[in-house]
Amino acid sequence: MKLFACYSLLFLLLFPGPVFSEPANTGIVSKVFDGDSLIVSLAPGRSVEIRLAEIDAPEKDQPFGDRSRDELRNLIDGEPVRIEIYDIDAYGRLVAHIYRLRDQLHVNSWMVGHGLAWVYPKYAEDEGLFALEKSVRRKSIGLWSLPPNQQIPPWKWRHKKQ
Repeated sequence: MKLFACYSLLFLLLFPGPVFSEPANTGIVSKVFDGDSLIVSLAPGRSVEIRLAEIDAPEKDQPFGDRSRDELRNLIDGEPVRIEIYDIDAYGRLVAHIYRLRDQLHVNSWMVGHGLAWVYPKYAEDEGLFALEKSVRRKSIGLWSLPPNQQIPPWKWRHKKQ
C-alpha cells in the first residue's frame, strides 16, 4: 500500500496538469511547522506536506524546538525549493531532501550542520550527515550547547511522552 501511495504522489508531482509551469519537483515553501516539517505549494491549489529526510528536529515542547523551527522558517519560508522524494511516512507526508533553488543549499544538511536537528539513525543512510553531526557536537554548536540532560533526541522525547 505504501508503495502505491508513493507512486500515486510521484505521478501527481510529475504530471500535475497544464496549470503548472515550473519543473514538477519544485515549489514554494508556504508553511513551516517545526524544524523538520513544512508545506510546499506546487501550483495554485496544490501543495504537499513534507518531512525532511534522514533528520529529526527537536519537538515544539522540547528544548531548542522553537529555535529549530524559527531557523528553518528564516531559511526557506516563501523560498522556491527543489524536492527529492525519499519515501512517504506513516502520516502520508512526503519524506524528502529539500534544496533551496537560489543557491542549491541542501536544507537537511544545513539543519544538522547548524546544530538544529539530529541525524535520525533509524532512517539515515548518508554517512556525510553523521560526520557533520559529529563535528557540530564536538564544537557545541546549536542544540549541542545545551546541558547534556537536555540533549534528548526527539525520537526518545516522543517515546517518553507516550
